[in-house]
Amino acid sequence: MSTVRRTRKQTNFTMSNSDNPSNWTVAELKKKLSDNGININVNLSHSILKRIYVDNVLSVQGQQAAADGDRNQANITNDMQTVDNHDISTMRNSVLYSGAPTPSANLAEGARASNIEVYPEPGIPGGRSSSFTSLPPSSTLPTMATSTVTTSAMSESVILSTLQLCQQAITSLTQSNKTNEAKYSLQTAMSTNAGTPAVNISDVDMVSPELRADILADGSFQEAGTRSRSSVYAVSSFNGSDLDSVVENLWDHSISIRTRNQYKVGLDCYIKFTLLRGLHGSVSDLPPMSEQLLIYFVAFCDDHLRLAYSTIKLYLSGIRYFYLRLKGCNPFQNNAGQNLICLQSVLTGVKKKQSMYAVPKRSRLPITMSILTKMCQLLRSGIFDMFTSYMFEAACTVAFFGFLRCGEFTVLSDSHYDDYVSIQDVICHDSFVALTLRKSKTDPFRNGVQIKLFKTQTDVCPVNAVVKYLKLRSEVFKSQPLPFFVTKEGSILTRAIFIDTLKVILSQLGLNSDLYNGHSFRIGAATTAQEARIEDHLIKTLGRWSSNCYTTYIHTSPSVIQNAQQQIASSVL
Repeated sequence: MSTVRRTRKQTNFTMSNSDNPSNWTVAELKKKLSDNGININVNLSHSILKRIYVDNVLSVQGQQAAADGDRNQANITNDMQTVDNHDISTMRNSVLYSGAPTPSANLAEGARASNIEVYPEPGIPGGRSSSFTSLPPSSTLPTMATSTVTTSAMSESVILSTLQLCQQAITSLTQSNKTNEAKYSLQTAMSTNAGTPAVNISDVDMVSPELRADILADGSFQEAGTRSRSSVYAVSSFNGSDLDSVVENLWDHSISIRTRNQYKVGLDCYIKFTLLRGLHGSVSDLPPMSEQLLIYFVAFCDDHLRLAYSTIKLYLSGIRYFYLRLKGCNPFQNNAGQNLICLQSVLTGVKKKQSMYAVPKRSRLPITMSILTKMCQLLRSGIFDMFTSYMFEAACTVAFFGFLRCGEFTVLSDSHYDDYVSIQDVICHDSFVALTLRKSKTDPFRNGVQIKLFKTQTDVCPVNAVVKYLKLRSEVFKSQPLPFFVTKEGSILTRAIFIDTLKVILSQLGLNSDLYNGHSFRIGAATTAQEARIEDHLIKTLGRWSSNCYTTYIHTSPSVIQNAQQQIASSVL
């Protein structure tokens, strides 16, 4: 057989142009293949269709003509060598051979002979697994030894081979698109082999080697002192059990006993609410907490318990206090540290709703200087026994001139009281009396507040009233009781006893006693000071007010308003 010169620009086909597959269109190639029993329903390039035709039609025809010495086999081989390298490369990367009808072992040998890299690929569903994806040059492709097979067997073999080639081509394209997607996935990110351990990062000195070793060992770490002293604190070995009682004591002192008791009532109400609604299974533990539960609790207090807005707010404050104390979290703030807006809106709705149907607040009229004078005259007339009259006159004058709240000189109960005014808290001088209050609303840290009451040089004088009471007190009691204000039986003066006695006196004066209470002395002192045209800053000092809320205590009488209007009218003249 003569040697044929091979070039990229010259093709030595002995077939005519109409019989050369390179001159056929894609439609003609598909028709030729269909005529030989190969139906292709997918879009393939011209080069791939031509290669399928050459491998499965012409090569079979060439083998049949080889027995007669035909030269068509050599021409077909030359035609295969002139196929464009780009198309051959495209076909090699796209088509997977499964070994039928071309043996995969011969294909692999051809690939290794042509220095073509072989890549393992997973098996194709429905067919035999392929051992490589790259095809060897056409010169190394083995031909089908089918000289002894019949035409029908050849057609079945050609159809089977073509279908497998098409299926492998489609599967290869699909797998190639998914290769990059599967390269980095959640599974690879969570793999234990992913990443570099911190102990292996030695090139970047972010921290000192000693500190890195301590962190990796999960042990103690060094902390610099005020003078860069080296001190070691073992985090895992910290034990604060001996300080638990101290912390509890500090929590107890953060609020007064009375406030803590009211907070406890609010927490108990919330626990009962959760138990009734089936949300809480144990009384010993704090119930669950969420903004929606708090909204339901507010609605329960408003609709079922008929609680006032101020009481609901007090209960919520109690819930907040105990959750901060026992769980260390503020239930009225979200994770971002912001207030619960929905809860605030519901509370605003409760306030506005109750204001529409609320009963007008009971007014507290002031006990002014004129009323106090009448009260002292009535007490001196013998309406009560001498001890009660002296004690009550001293208490009323001290409350008025000291701008005292009722809870600052009385107690709620004779069995439960704290921080009362004792006999040691009252010191008499020549011109004034020094009274020390152990507790006060404006003294949350219980440092004590000293109030000086001076002589008034009038018939109503707090110094004279206190001196007379102390002298009689020392004569009545051999062993002096510790509280300063006591009854003739020696018991401490409670709020109930004081209010009852006050109402009796006011009723004797012809006044409506229901309009007065223990706070009327503080209101009356501020009102009298304003009528006497005492400067505002002095009124704030006398009443120990830190803001301008003292103006709410001042009751302006109609006569004052009348005089003010007359002065405005006269200024025009």
